[in-house]
Amino acid sequence: MKDESLTIEPGCSVLPEVPVLRTAMEEPPQFAVEILFEAFFGRFSDGGFFFLEPLQFRQSALLPLPYSHPERPSPALLSAVYLWGTRISSKSPPPEFEYTEEDLLALTVHNLAHDIHLSRRMAHNTKFLVQTIQAEVLLSLWYLNAAASVLPSNPTASPMEDSQTSSHTIPSTITHAYRGQVPFGLLATASLLFERSVILSTEPTDRQNFAEFSTLDQQLDAFQQHLPSMESPECASPANQTLLAANSLANVASIRLHAPHIPIRPESTRRAFLAADRIISDFTRADMLDWNHADPIFGPLLSAVCTFYISHYHLGLHPQIVANSETLLSVLSTLSKLSPLIHQCYAATQIYWSATTDGE
Repeated sequence: MKDESLTIEPGCSVLPEVPVLRTAMEEPPQFAVEILFEAFFGRFSDGGFFFLEPLQFRQSALLPLPYSHPERPSPALLSAVYLWGTRISSKSPPPEFEYTEEDLLALTVHNLAHDIHLSRRMAHNTKFLVQTIQAEVLLSLWYLNAAASVLPSNPTASPMEDSQTSSHTIPSTITHAYRGQVPFGLLATASLLFERSVILSTEPTDRQNFAEFSTLDQQLDAFQQHLPSMESPECASPANQTLLAANSLANVASIRLHAPHIPIRPESTRRAFLAADRIISDFTRADMLDWNHADPIFGPLLSAVCTFYISHYHLGLHPQIVANSETLLSVLSTLSKLSPLIHQCYAATQIYWSATTDGE
């Protein structure tokens, strides 16, 4: 691979000494690119995970200019879109399309590593930075969807810890750039609150800062009160999975915050079980049978809630815990057909549930 200098275009703030990425793989031909774009936007146009303007992106991507040209999207973003387009159109790929998912995954990882390195010297180029963040989000989602490279290094980690790992796939920088947008901004804020809940709840209860606990509890309440209600038919539609994920993440954050205090604080018991019950209500209202894909984050989130119920099986609330656990397992079973990661979470949770209830 030969490094060359970037060409300086009028009005473009690019440093000439920064090397441009060159790879042996050429871009797909334009007819194939257009098919891949159609597949990609069929999946991502209604969600919050593609936060750029689709028409502007398409126009710049189709410009008859070389790869890495500053007027086109960044190489990492283009290859991430090609990767997703190939995955979505796998049953009817473009004719004479010679690239496999493995090829495009390797290209995307390579391009993203290059663009992240490049971004250190292009902090003033907001457009490039946002495109790099977008590429990282898309690649993270691809790994989640493929159930690869996002599982915890500790094989004995609980699903609640898995969901912490999954939340980190969304770069923290995106939460600041897009916090005000709906629905992605809501998901970004929920991710921040969840991360803070995890950090605080890992401390022993007798060493936790009560003022910090109370502040975070109030912030979670305020955030959930401002979330659009999942009771409306619009919010239950397949296009609103991002909003459902934001609600679920906030509720799991509340469970994680209060769960360590259940043995000593009745109010925490009430709050944790209330948050878990809200998740069940939200998913039973959702039109899951109409979904043709499922956000893979639902796997670790739903598994975490089910694990919470199972771990408190001893409280004597057997009938309700059994009913709620079986409802969650049914939801996981339905969604497991749409995501390998959700399927893994369903299988692991089913084993835990069977081990807990066997012999009764």
